[in-house]
Amino acid sequence: MAMTAPARLALLLSWLNGVPLPEATVRRRLRMFVESFDGSANAAHVRTHAGAGFAEITSCSAATLTRMHRRLCAVLDGGFVPSGTAPHGPWPHFERFTGIQFSVLRMDRGDSAPKRSRTRAATRAALLAAGRYRLLVDTTRERGTLSDLVTWLTLALLTAPGMVVVSRCPAPAPGDWTRRCHRLVVARGQGRPRQYCSVACRVRTHAAGRARERGL
Repeated sequence: MAMTAPARLALLLSWLNGVPLPEATVRRRLRMFVESFDGSANAAHVRTHAGAGFAEITSCSAATLTRMHRRLCAVLDGGFVPSGTAPHGPWPHFERFTGIQFSVLRMDRGDSAPKRSRTRAATRAALLAAGRYRLLVDTTRERGTLSDLVTWLTLALLTAPGMVVVSRCPAPAPGDWTRRCHRLVVARGQGRPRQYCSVACRVRTHAAGRARERGL
């Protein structure tokens, strides 16, 4: 079964939300995330090339993983524009990519559209439909980094139409109900939108509501 866009991003959310994870688990999830971009519609028609970026997943240092964590958090934080900010700026965060290379792959082997006399209408329509091309992406051997690749893939997933929406958990924070949890949540993909980051946060929200009703 093909992985959905929300499931791809969910691979990284526990790590990005600060949940303590073994380093081996972080590396495994990063590899799953990168490898999941198979060119399908659910992957925003992006396909990763098994090159330098894949090798770095196992060879990069713990400090590199920490820097990548900060970079991805900054990217996702940039999507939450403060109240009152003008809709066209100032932009909260920009990313520069100096170590990524791209190519385009057409999924059928023909150099041109098939002749009408040789194909059925449905087959011809499928061949001429949008999404016949796949964007191949990899890091360059000279300057490429895994951080560049993972960050760019995250941006591609967030900005492709109908892929995924990220929100922040509105539940009261554990131990201090005057603050908000604010962990990242994959709020919308297919099916019912998710509001809370965990069952515990949902239960805490209902408990806080009952406490307010009692005047506590």
